[in-house]
Amino acid sequence: MNGERSKPAHEPKAGELITARVGIMTRTLRFLAAPKARVAAKLVADFAEDLTPPEEREKTAGAEYAASRLSREGRGPPDEARAACAGGSGGNRGLKPSK
Repeated sequence: MNGERSKPAHEPKAGELITARVGIMTRTLRFLAAPKARVAAKLVADFAEDLTPPEEREKTAGAEYAASRLSREGRGPPDEARAACAGGSGGNRGLKPSK
């Protein structure tokens, strides 16, 4: 809060800056007001102003792109070696079950 660490029980006051590390991005928010009662998740954004610099958002976009590239590798139809290892085409290859 306002550049200093705070305890979890600290209740922010209107106008305070909140900085939080979210993954590889550091988000900065200005606390506007606390709701009088519980509100839906969609309405929470009405109580804070997002001041996160564009450079921080670009970090996340780059990381998401890299993660999507990694998650696609290794997908697709298995080649013959993978199918044989997985038991896809070779059956039990003459092996008898152990007792």
